[in-house]
This record gives sequence, structure tokens and C-alpha cells, in this order.
Amino acid sequence: MSSIPLKVIFGGAVLDPINGNFATVEDTQVIFHALKEEGIDTVDTAQVYGQSESLLGQAEAGLSFTVDTKHCGGHIPGQSTRETLLARAEESLKKLQVDQVNIFYIHSPDRATNLTDTLSAVDELFRKGKFKQFGLSNFLAHEVEEVVRVAKKHGFILPSVFQGSYSAVTRRPETELLPILRKHNISFYAYSPMAGGFLAKSREGITAGQGRWDPASAFGKFNLALFNNAAMLEGLDSWIAISEKWGISQPDLAYRWIMYHSALNRQYGDAVIIGASKVTQLHSTMRGLREGPLLDGAVDDINAMWEIVKGEAVLDPVNALMLKGSSSETAMSET
Repeated sequence: MSSIPLKVIFGGAVLDPINGNFATVEDTQVIFHALKEEGIDTVDTAQVYGQSESLLGQAEAGLSFTVDTKHCGGHIPGQSTRETLLARAEESLKKLQVDQVNIFYIHSPDRATNLTDTLSAVDELFRKGKFKQFGLSNFLAHEVEEVVRVAKKHGFILPSVFQGSYSAVTRRPETELLPILRKHNISFYAYSPMAGGFLAKSREGITAGQGRWDPASAFGKFNLALFNNAAMLEGLDSWIAISEKWGISQPDLAYRWIMYHSALNRQYGDAVIIGASKVTQLHSTMRGLREGPLLDGAVDDINAMWEIVKGEAVLDPVNALMLKGSSSETAMSET
């Protein structure tokens, strides 16, 4: 068994009384115990993850775990003015029942709000000791550059972490984001290494609209728009063939690729955010990660699969949704 080279963080979207897989304090304590068993000490949440912040507070997550959270940003346009951001941040801390979080992110660019206004509020929170690190999520590369420029101009805290979508079928960050992040000493935390569950599915499961791919739901409709196309489905067929060829489950293939063969690098402080709908799934994921790197042939096959899908790959689901002219909290609630 191999030691895991990158920090693993647990995604808190599943901790929610309304839409989560862990809906009560008791449920949450069970997954907390499992996280501790697996050596995971950080939980990532957000203002738009339903009632996740409140549930984490009720379960006293801050006593045992490092907690990161995200201001809504462009998920709810117009909510990133100085006064509103400050108020929402204080509300997050109150819900979480902590005085300080580790990383405070802007969840996505709020293009309806003046950036200097937003960053001045973030800086004020930092100077008051409300968080330790400032993070960005789902920003485009030129927007990261602009945040750094404005922050330096005004002496504001600089971002040191970027949370972005990254998987074997969504590799655009390698060329579009990572060069900028490395330039500014910003770590990359990869969310959705399973591409929103796509890499665990079959062509039939996608086209039939099963589960989170149900076209009757906002989230399902959005997922289908991203992945239900000829190139992605051909890539999924290839992915399944790779899984069968090398005798590795589809989820383990995805997690082991991002942990050992992606552009993530421990020396830059990069990390992987994982999810789980049940405790057994968490243990299975971690057990798979400890199997270590894939064989070179499997990596070559995955690289060939990327060539099939890269023309249809989005940078991240949030900007893909924004480009469609929507800011639906429902569709973006897990990103």
C-alpha cells in the first residue's frame, strides 16, 4: 500500500439536512468518525450548500476539524458588495459556530460587483482574524490575474488557494489555470475528480437520465448539457474499457489518476477534494487511493481517452452555467 502524496479534503455539500446524504447531527458524527479513521482533518463547505454550514456548526465540526467555507460570489450575483459580503461572512461564522475558518473563498466571480469593493471586504475580514487564507474558486485565468493585481495595488491579502474542477475528462486547468496559479504561488485544490459522477456511470445510465442525470431536475439537465454529447459518451465508453482492461473500478481509476498522474503537485500545496454518499464509499475511496500509482499502460490509455473528449470539455461547470445565462443555485450547489 502506498502513502497518499496529496492532502485529501472532504467536500461538505453532502452534509445538509435538506439535500444531503448526511442530514442529521448523528449522521454527521458518523462520517466524522470515518474521516478521522482515514486521517482526513479538513471539511470544505459553502454558503450555497443548503444548510451545510449550520449542520457543521451543530455537530461542532470546528472542534475536531479544520473548516473551509466559501462566500457565494457569482452563485448569487450582486451579493459581493462590501457590506453584504461582510454580513454574509459573519453569518457563516455564526452558523459554523467558530470564530475563524481556515480558508475563506470567493466561490465564483461576481461580475455584477466591483472587484475592489469585494476584495476590501475580504481584507477587512482577514485583518479581523476571521480566516487564515484567502481562496478563489471557479475564476477564469485572467480574473485570477486581476484579483492579484487589485490586491497588490491596495495592499489587500493575496489569494493563496484556488479551488477548481479537475478530472481525467476535464483537464483544461492544466493549460489554462495552472501556469497562472504557479506564477502567483497559489495552490490548486481539485474538486469533482469524478466529473460530477460521470466517470462512475455508463453510456446507458447517462442517456437514460438515471439519478443525478434526470432531465426533470435542474442539476440533471445541467449535467446532461455538459456530458451527454458524442465525444463525452465515446470517452466514457473508452473509460469503461480501460477500467475493465486493467481490472480497476471506474471510481478508483479516477481517484488514482488525479492523485498520482495529474498535474497536481505536493510541493505547491495542492490537494484533492473527495465526496461520499455513505461511509462505506469513503473507506472504499481511501482504500483505492492507497493502492498507489497506475501502471504506465493505464496512464497512456487515459491520456488517449482525453484526446477524444478534450474538444467538448468545460473548464468548470460554474462558468459553463454562467455562459448559458443562468445563476441557478440549485444547479451550482455542489460546485
